[in-house]
Amino acid sequence: MYIPLQMKQIVLFSGQIDFRKRFDGLLALCYQSDYDPYKGDCVVFASRNFKEVRVFFGDELGLYMVCRRFEGGRMKMLFNKKEMTVGELSFLLQGAQISVLQKAKPWKNNSNTIL
Repeated sequence: MYIPLQMKQIVLFSGQIDFRKRFDGLLALCYQSDYDPYKGDCVVFASRNFKEVRVFFGDELGLYMVCRRFEGGRMKMLFNKKEMTVGELSFLLQGAQISVLQKAKPWKNNSNTIL
């Protein structure tokens, strides 16, 4: 999947949407929620029954919408958080079950030695 290099954040849309909406309708929902796909916001929309997701993002060339329907049942990812990483989005689109309990803390080298 092509992911623009200038992507700033991946957000999960918390409201319910009409999945008959296409580019203009989803773009209007993004703007109403203060997200701008042209400036690096990637918005993930989920259907009510969590059997389909639509990922909406843009760049200087235009808008992109990636649709994924889960044929074997609904996805297991919880939409109770606000943002996700590119890795989590990739797993989601591949059909993986995601539940992140705690992110690892960044490694910090406390020694002043030079190798």
